[in-house]
Amino acid sequence: MKAAQGPASTYTSYAPLEEQKRGEAKDRDMDLAGDEKALWMIHGSKKGNGTMDIRAIDPNKLIAERPWTISQKKTEVTNSFVICGVLYATQRVNVTHEKIFYAFDTNKIQEYKINIFMEKPLPTVQSLSYNLNDQKLYMYNDGYLIYYDLTFKNPGLGKKKPGQGI
Repeated sequence: MKAAQGPASTYTSYAPLEEQKRGEAKDRDMDLAGDEKALWMIHGSKKGNGTMDIRAIDPNKLIAERPWTISQKKTEVTNSFVICGVLYATQRVNVTHEKIFYAFDTNKIQEYKINIFMEKPLPTVQSLSYNLNDQKLYMYNDGYLIYYDLTFKNPGLGKKKPGQGI
């Protein structure tokens, strides 16, 4: 599989409001993310009882591969992004901070609980996207586009575990 080319993009598909009110739209929200490894689709899982699925998409054929159903509940995640085949999930801490609290490494098929805090100028984060061209994490925050410089560490060097490389 070739790596997705160009800047990372995020697409969110919202179900009609009536379906959301009846609780029928839990599996309809979907994000797309691109990194060095693939184009990724992240969405709610019907069979996982509110958990999330992540799957690679073949960029040439646009065919979704077999999903990994992860244990993380979709309702606890405010945003997610993928870097080097590792899915990161965030949650709101307060009006000035967001926290990366969960990682799923598709390379090792392993989950991690992590705590990386990110400052934000305004309360609501609409999206987080990784750009593989400049290796920055972009946050769209109430009309502001903010980027975070990322430093990657080789998990084999030092004491960091896989999934803790940002």
